[in-house]
Amino acid sequence: MFIKLITNRNINDHIGDIKKLGINRLWIKISKLIFHLINLLYAAPFIILIYLIKKIVLVRIGLLETNALGHYTYATEVYLAENLYDVKKIPKIDIWHTQETICNTFIHKVRKKQFRILPRFFISPVYFYLIRFKLFEDNIVPFRNNEFYKIRNNLPNQFIDYKRMLHKYQTQLIFDKNEKNFCINELKKLGIDIKKKIATVHNRDHLYNNEKFECERNCSIENFKSAINYLIQNGYQVIRIGKVSKSNLNIDGLINYSGSNLRSDILDIFLCSITNLHIGCSSGLSTVPFIFKRNVVWTNIVYNEGTELSGRDFIYIPKKTFDNDKKDVLFKSKLSLDHFNSNSHLFNYQENTEDEILELVIEKVAKINGNWKKPSDYDFLQDKYKRQYPLNISKFTNGCVSYYYLTKHL
Repeated sequence: MFIKLITNRNINDHIGDIKKLGINRLWIKISKLIFHLINLLYAAPFIILIYLIKKIVLVRIGLLETNALGHYTYATEVYLAENLYDVKKIPKIDIWHTQETICNTFIHKVRKKQFRILPRFFISPVYFYLIRFKLFEDNIVPFRNNEFYKIRNNLPNQFIDYKRMLHKYQTQLIFDKNEKNFCINELKKLGIDIKKKIATVHNRDHLYNNEKFECERNCSIENFKSAINYLIQNGYQVIRIGKVSKSNLNIDGLINYSGSNLRSDILDIFLCSITNLHIGCSSGLSTVPFIFKRNVVWTNIVYNEGTELSGRDFIYIPKKTFDNDKKDVLFKSKLSLDHFNSNSHLFNYQENTEDEILELVIEKVAKINGNWKKPSDYDFLQDKYKRQYPLNISKFTNGCVSYYYLTKHL
């Protein structure tokens, strides 16, 4: 029990590692155990102190997930929206620390004005042990990125705006006058006029995190061609965004911002804040337009991930998922989401085709322009999809699947 407390793994797991990897692993584990013990001795007095004084002043510790853009933007905005009307009478001091890396320097600059952030070195050991005990729950910031807090209180994923706060909440990611002028002038160098319609396109691939494998969330930009051409023909300035990509896309009229030397952290967020339509996928960058109340569609969703991010005006199309017998395993699946996440390499994923992405965009543009007519069987097919593909579809699901996709596959 003590070993699991200070290392997050039980003694049998450690013994198994040593048997599998050899005696050298033992010395590594001993050195890590000593490190954890030092951290525990350091953290214990602070934990006891803030617990004892909580009736006088409530000190709470929290973690900002700075490694990933979606967590540092969308999930953090959900937290801010939910806690906008905190009515605790006891004076409180919230202290935060970050993860090892900072995914976006502009976001971090803004967050430092919103949160009391102290060095990770000092706060991380306290947080590590504090979150493990319900006794100290008052001293934990009620942020659902804490798995212990979330499970103990039976709360949904941190990305789920289950209190429906974001629609009435103005984002705190605000550009000042100088930052806005800088972004506008930089975009002019790429021939982008912010007064004209803008569509942003983003696909996730293995260069996103220098992955050594092809994640099931990844998708090819090639299948976006028809949709991009359609948008260009309809007067949109189409801009490909993202830090890095393994493949280029040469289309007349497409602005390849992601491959430009003008790409920057602040411009990434600014483009997401002004886009008239974002075509994305299950990636952190594609969550950003939501907090600016922009029009968004997602392609290549896996396990219906992200379907709870917005209202019914958010439409998406999922990948089809097959087992080795080429059976669609999402169809009336009784398997849990955890099963798919831990065994994702056992499945084959069929990316959305060019026609599926094109029709998704056509439907969304028609809705934006106000000339989309709802088919008579639209609601019936949405309901049928949710019955036949129940994985990760819950009471929090708001988004709808593209009508074309439903008629093609159902």
